[in-house]
Amino acid sequence: MKFNGSFILKKIGDTYYAVPLGSISKEIKGMIKLNNTAAFIWQKIEDGISSEEIVNTLSNEFKTDKATAQKDFDEFTSALKEAKILV
Repeated sequence: MKFNGSFILKKIGDTYYAVPLGSISKEIKGMIKLNNTAAFIWQKIEDGISSEEIVNTLSNEFKTDKATAQKDFDEFTSALKEAKILV
C-alpha cells in the first residue's frame, strides 16, 4: 500500500492537511483537513509500516481497542483508495 504522489501531508500549527500536488491541485481547490487519527495512519503508511502494525500502534497510541482501531484504519484507507490517492 502506497500513496500515488498526488498529495503530501503537511502540519500547520497543530493541524494536519493533505495538500494536492501537480495537476490534481487544479481539480481540488485548497487542502483537506485531517483529524489526528487520519494523520497518524497517513504517516505510518508513508513510513512503509504494515497494515497490521499500523492497527496495533493506533490502538496503543489512541488507547482504544483493536476492533475500533481496525475499523478506523479500514474506513480511512477505503476512502483513500476510492479517491485513488492510495494504491
